Amino acid sequence: SSRCSDQTARSAMGWGGGGGGRGQWKVMGRGKSLADFGDFEGVVTRVLANGCAFVECPEVKEQAGKDAYVHSAVMEQCSLAEGDRIAFMVHVNSSGSPQVSAPCW
Repeated sequence: SSRCSDQTARSAMGWGGGGGGRGQWKVMGRGKSLADFGDFEGVVTRVLANGCAFVECPEVKEQAGKDAYVHSAVMEQCSLAEGDRIAFMVHVNSSGSPQVSAPCW
């Protein structure tokens, strides 16, 4: 698996309960450092031409209804490639979707 060299702590996001079976996003651990490893594990899949990708993670998909998005900057910073198994944290991006936060392990 790949490891990011940037160890900057970011706020971790999680899911809360809610109706409709999909849950609601809520902030978890704001202002705290990340744990040694991420809350989720998955495999980098579907790398797009622009360098972005998705991480297949059953837990994220069950809770959010879709795979976690990986921005091209995180792909490059973490030296990720299709097929890599990673541990990661997620945050909610501007479109309301789960997105992998750097660093990832």
